[in-house]
Amino acid sequence: MTKESTNQKYIDKIVDRYSQLFTLPSTRKLAIYFAVIGMHGGVISLLALDLSLNGFLNGLLFGAAFILLTFFSDLLIKATTMKNDPIFTLRRCSAMSFFSSLVWFAILLLGAVISAVLGVPDLWVRFFFLGFGG
Repeated sequence: MTKESTNQKYIDKIVDRYSQLFTLPSTRKLAIYFAVIGMHGGVISLLALDLSLNGFLNGLLFGAAFILLTFFSDLLIKATTMKNDPIFTLRRCSAMSFFSSLVWFAILLLGAVISAVLGVPDLWVRFFFLGFGG
């Protein structure tokens, strides 16, 4: 028995039991959740900096661009890097993007609020990049 076939056996066992660990929302629910967090996160984080109609519209644009870029990057990752992976499906890739976006928008919102309260206009940019690392 080769090492590769032994590893494949372990992977097959993991795939069989993986669904018992936790469950993810359906793909449709993930898309809805992601649209909600993307639009709300974009609007709230940019509206905190510019409390006007222009800030609201910029937030909508930012949220929509974020949703589209994330969706296409999930498709690209699944189609190229992870196309033969039995565990990392498009649904799991989208769920990972959703949960990391929750963290990123929370950090972005925190930076926007602190920047607005302290009156430091460039501080939110630092939180924006900090969120990418989180």
